[in-house]
Amino acid sequence: MSRAALGAALAATLHGGAFPHSLSVALSNDHAGARPVVVTLALRTELQCGHLFGGTLVVRLPAAERVPTTIAARAVVVGGLPSRGVAVDGHVLTVQVPQPVGVMCAVLGPGTAKIVLTSAAGLGNPPRAGTYRVSLTRAGEHLQAHFTVR
Repeated sequence: MSRAALGAALAATLHGGAFPHSLSVALSNDHAGARPVVVTLALRTELQCGHLFGGTLVVRLPAAERVPTTIAARAVVVGGLPSRGVAVDGHVLTVQVPQPVGVMCAVLGPGTAKIVLTSAAGLGNPPRAGTYRVSLTRAGEHLQAHFTVR
């Protein structure tokens, strides 16, 4: 099966499959105003051989989050690999999913992919305590998660 066919099968699975997709978020430091903070998103979804398959992830951070104007590709790790690129538009990050190297199997199945916004990304927690929402869009699917700073 070609990569294009696998991608189409994955997109069909995301839109029509019975597998419940979810998103969770964890911070390396939950104190208000902390900086830099590692933000880890755990995306429970269909994976190909344990990897996200190409495309982009759109991560929407809360308006109170401190986000630099640029983030280096290597500062965002997707499934253990550095992203292919990151575009920053205010509090919206568009992350290019890396392509695994070598031969890929054709097995699609449920799993969890971690998207890590490392300390090199330069993110900072909101300055006030509270609960904040992060959203992620992938292949037309929108997921949300919340985190709390104290």
